[in-house]
Amino acid sequence: MKTKDNLPSTPPELIGQFRNRIKEFKYVPAAKLQGHPKNWRSHPPEQISLLNRLMGEIGYAGVNLAIESDGGNYTLIDGHARTGLVGDEADVPVLVLDLSEREAEKLLASYDPIALMAEADLEKIEELLRGGLFEDDSILSDITALLNSAESQIGSVYPETMVQGQARRPITPMELGPERQVICPECGHKFVNA
Repeated sequence: MKTKDNLPSTPPELIGQFRNRIKEFKYVPAAKLQGHPKNWRSHPPEQISLLNRLMGEIGYAGVNLAIESDGGNYTLIDGHARTGLVGDEADVPVLVLDLSEREAEKLLASYDPIALMAEADLEKIEELLRGGLFEDDSILSDITALLNSAESQIGSVYPETMVQGQARRPITPMELGPERQVICPECGHKFVNA
């Protein structure tokens, strides 16, 4: 049976062959969300700045993962940076998970590393980045710098990038469309396509 929102009135026990560990979806005041004490990821100011500008253009478009903790609070497994950008009274979307503390730690330890295993298709990202995708040009510059960075976690090696086993050249400013600026991640030099 489904509700008026076309959601099951009772969550399924299985999703495919896997146990459904999503207890419920709800909006929770950010003040009730606490960072997991074993969270191993930190968010440098550059990342927070980029996320803030991106959320300024798009809005809050991600859901937080959390488990229930004492006193009606929740412990975050994913969403620490997003939640930190809103005020304590803001209601943020949360998937409340039915996990033991040990299972929550397993998810915390593996969620981001598994995502980093995804391979990059530079032709597709280049296509996405062309043509004035972002209103704030600094978002494009920062994303392009990340993609070209020697420290990028998508397996890039400057000046060529290994993607799906093939060497690819990095994105250049001239390929990004008119009046686009790119800041070199190594020396800080600004390149402009006039």
